Amino acid sequence: MLLDSPPPAQAQGRARGLQWQALRLHDEAARLDLHWQRLDAAERDRAARFFRKVDRARFVVGRSTARALLAQRLGVDPTTLALHGNAWGKPALLGAPGVHFNVSHSGGWVLVAVDDAGPLGVDVEAVRPELAELDEFRRVLAPEEAAALDALPAHERARAVARVWVRKEAYVKAIGEGMSRELRDIAVSVQADAPHLLYDRNPGGLDARWRCLDLAIDATHVACLVHRADG
Repeated sequence: MLLDSPPPAQAQGRARGLQWQALRLHDEAARLDLHWQRLDAAERDRAARFFRKVDRARFVVGRSTARALLAQRLGVDPTTLALHGNAWGKPALLGAPGVHFNVSHSGGWVLVAVDDAGPLGVDVEAVRPELAELDEFRRVLAPEEAAALDALPAHERARAVARVWVRKEAYVKAIGEGMSRELRDIAVSVQADAPHLLYDRNPGGLDARWRCLDLAIDATHVACLVHRADG
């Protein structure tokens, strides 16, 4: 058993060419051999370098599930796909530039999304009590985010910080530049019912075609998907 928590059903969703799937590691423990068989030699080598077994499992399940979803869309065997990273490390699919995917994992969940309409990014985060300590996160918060979080009751703050983080990280993963962008110059909404990208003051700014979608995972995790919404 990888984790002690009970296994709920998988969460998943689909809209247009956009598809996402969240898997609980506990559920996938019996299928780790199958997931491993889908990986190529480079992915297996990377997985073997993880010190903690749970980190290795997260990576293996994430890459395997991405391969399965991509292969289903393209009508090929998952093991035939060639994946590579861009200059900032974002994984991409060779030979099919119009099909995009992204992977995230935290706590007991692995989150994968694919889209044939444009780039996308996903992030999932376990809501932990220490997230309420705002001083630890001010260096990555825009002024508007910090002010809104400061104004919240203490018991709401950890979940709100996690919500801000997944929205912001999903966005920088979607644009493919990751943490090379200054996070204090990117602002997202803090409210639970209004996922929104407010601005990006990094070079290039915020393209209005990016859309932010919160995903329902479970009571102890938050997740976000950012994707292109052209047309």
